[in-house]
Amino acid sequence: MEELAVYVASSAFDGPGFHRSGWRDALHDVLARDEGLDDEQRAFLSKTRYLPDGWCYLDLKSGAPHESLHALEVEDTSKLCRDKMAWYAYLWEALDNVEVCLWVCDRYGLNLRRLPLDIYADCIDMKRGTLSFSVGKAVQTIE
Repeated sequence: MEELAVYVASSAFDGPGFHRSGWRDALHDVLARDEGLDDEQRAFLSKTRYLPDGWCYLDLKSGAPHESLHALEVEDTSKLCRDKMAWYAYLWEALDNVEVCLWVCDRYGLNLRRLPLDIYADCIDMKRGTLSFSVGKAVQTIE
């Protein structure tokens, strides 16, 4: 069902469509090129265990106005947990040269929508290799 959702979401996405594999390689390429990252940030983002259900990278060669990395999460197959949301928000905050976009859809690939990572980025804090994501008084730490 997840494969069908990614296919349907790709048809609604204004781009070349979402890929199902190759996320880690694309992410490492983007991290290697971003000069604004320090070694601690690069190491933290590189060792992620999070894999989106689909992804797409748009660069200037493809006619995009700016470089962007798009991740798709199919909400019904695996819910977008606090840790994963915090990681995407931190990725958005940390990268200088590439816009990070997080898209979600239902298990049928419908209701495709983009989540505002700038709002979630206000709730994160990076300290000593962990990521804290806090809303109000609740704090969650990710290693």
